[in-house]
Amino acid sequence: MLKKTHRLRKSKDYKRLVQNSRSCHFGALSVRVMPNQKDITRVGVVAGIAISKKAVVRNRVRRQLQEIVRLFLKERELKKGFDIMVRPDARAIGRSYNELRNMLGNIFEKIGVYVG
Repeated sequence: MLKKTHRLRKSKDYKRLVQNSRSCHFGALSVRVMPNQKDITRVGVVAGIAISKKAVVRNRVRRQLQEIVRLFLKERELKKGFDIMVRPDARAIGRSYNELRNMLGNIFEKIGVYVG
């Protein structure tokens, strides 16, 4: 699980990201990124009902993506000072952990927040 300091928790932060951010899509994932004027990168994973009507399926995908982001942050592979929202779609269901990790790594490289 992501540390509290690395999580986007308030709805105003998500609204700000949706309105004022850059976005990038790759495979089954889309990411929105915006500088946050802080010395920490905060991440939120949004898995809505459009992915699946079953909460078990949505939560599995969400937990996998949160763990991938946690490891990126732990290994210092993401630049500091960004708010990031990761949004999977229905194609993310059934993907392996490594496939999701590669997709997310490619998106982070494209969007310019990947260091490693």
